[in-house]
Formats: sequence, structure tokens, C-alpha cells
Amino acid sequence: MKETGIACLDLDEVRNVETGEIEAEALAIVKDFQSYTEVSISGTGLHIFFTLRKPLPHGSRTHRTKNRLDGYELYHDKRFMLITGDHLPGTPEDLRDRTDIAHKVFKPSGLGEYDASYSGGKCTEDAKTVLLLIRASNAAFRFFKRFRTPAIDAEDRSGIDFGMAVTIARFSNCDKSMVEQIMRMSKRVREEWNRGDYLHRTITRACAAVENERKERRNGNV
Repeated sequence: MKETGIACLDLDEVRNVETGEIEAEALAIVKDFQSYTEVSISGTGLHIFFTLRKPLPHGSRTHRTKNRLDGYELYHDKRFMLITGDHLPGTPEDLRDRTDIAHKVFKPSGLGEYDASYSGGKCTEDAKTVLLLIRASNAAFRFFKRFRTPAIDAEDRSGIDFGMAVTIARFSNCDKSMVEQIMRMSKRVREEWNRGDYLHRTITRACAAVENERKERRNGNV
């Protein structure tokens, strides 16, 4: 794709196949980029195609050709994308130059513009480092999707809280205070967290699970 000057922003799992409803944040990104957008072959994602006058820099640590945006991925080199032709109504029918916004949003060495919408708490440098480590991992998409989404009654709220805490614990060396700090920066914060010892127990169980993982790995059982 690099030779063509064309880039593709791949938004996975943002569209309801049955209703066609698209998540609000994904719609905001589509609006920001304002270029040809189509529904992916699975029906659950979107592809935003646009042109770049200059390629995005590779991540200095991994030298990957994809840049992460809270789990979303942008490809502009050494990648083939399947074009479905299922144009998303309301978006341009041609490819627009979106070099400026792409370079503004995708920052391999930083958290990027769309990571600033926390529900509370200040993002310290240590917390930012942990979030960057998570972003560079395979856990990025699931973690940040949950991190950005408020809890609802119909979901396994305690299970999701535990899963988030485990991910943070893995990348913070089981620092319980850091796990709580980042948990409280998410949009999942709710009154239940301030009652009794719910959050403390969740974080303690998560750190214990991570420590057990490490013990199993040292013993060669993983």
C-alpha cells in the first residue's frame, strides 16, 4: 500500500450486523477522517481508505508497519486489504488526503489524541507507560474497548473488571496501586467500586492470578 500512497484505517467490531448500528466513537473517527469508508467483509467492521502525502513513522521499538489507536489499526505498507465495495452511506465516494489528521492521531511513541477521554484521574507518567505497553500488546483491542466503554447491567461486569485488572497487573508488575489508578481512569468507574472492598478484592485476585501465571511459566507448565 505504501507505493500507492493509500492507507486504510481498520475499525474492527464496531458495527452491529443485524441492525447496522455503529459505535459512537467509530462514527466520530469516520467523521474526523471524511474519506471513502466501507463495511468490512464480516459486516462487523469498517475500513476508511485515504491518501497520505508522507508515510507514518514506524514504532521505534517494534518497527511494525501498523499503528495502533486504542486497538484500531492503520495500514499503509506491506499489506493487502480486501475491498468489499459496500460503501458506508454519508461518507465520500472518493479517497481524500488525510495526511495531517493521520499524523496527529497516530503517534507510535505516544498515546494519541483519542486516548485522552478518561472519566477521572490524572494520567501520570508511570500510568502512561503501562498503557503504552498494553497498547503494543495483543491485548490492546479488547482492553481499550472495555476501558472506553461504561459498564451496563446486561454484561458480566465483575468478570470484565477482573479481566481489565489482570491485563494492567501483567504490565505493571502487579503494582496494586497502579492497577487501581488505571482502573479508575477508565469509563467503567461506578458506585459499586466505592462500596465495601469490591475493587480491592478484584485487584488482589487479579494480581494473584498473574503471579500464579508466572509461577506456572517458571515451572514449565505453560
